[in-house]
Amino acid sequence: NPMKHSLIVIAIFMLSSAFCGCGRSASSTGGAASSAPVSGASPGGSPAPAQRPGPPEAISAKGPATAPVLLSGVYTITEVEDKGVVKMWPPDNKIEFTFSPDGTYARKAMIRGRVDHTDTGQYRVEGGNKLILSIVSSDNKVQNPAKEIRHTLALSADGDSLKLTAKDGKAATFRKTGEAPGN
Repeated sequence: NPMKHSLIVIAIFMLSSAFCGCGRSASSTGGAASSAPVSGASPGGSPAPAQRPGPPEAISAKGPATAPVLLSGVYTITEVEDKGVVKMWPPDNKIEFTFSPDGTYARKAMIRGRVDHTDTGQYRVEGGNKLILSIVSSDNKVQNPAKEIRHTLALSADGDSLKLTAKDGKAATFRKTGEAPGN
């Protein structure tokens, strides 16, 4: 089934790039995906690079916007872009990041509503557009040393859309679906 194969490839990309070296690979089965050509701008506004000159609270958008944009809250995957084609992420499979203002993050991957993988650690933004995740715990196992994963980051000016791009050019778009605990 080509659609099932596409979902497996996408899930492996997202999870393996995020969990590389953590001793797990993930796969997904089922779910529907639809394809659409990329039109340039993402829904909800075009992403602006984020910058972190100091602590996470100081992340701000570059360009004409003067209000700071925080990388804080719960972000859930909605779509994956590969070679100019956007595929909607099936709602029964979920990847969710929770970024806290103190510089910590948690990630949860679910397949058909069941938690398949979790990891936690620290995050930072460098050079205005590089998100570095330092994985401290993966599936409740301490990573020693912590594993660093890097993505190119684009955060919309309103902070509601987060796009992460891997070295191979594949990109995942996440939408803000809630606030981080303690906000």
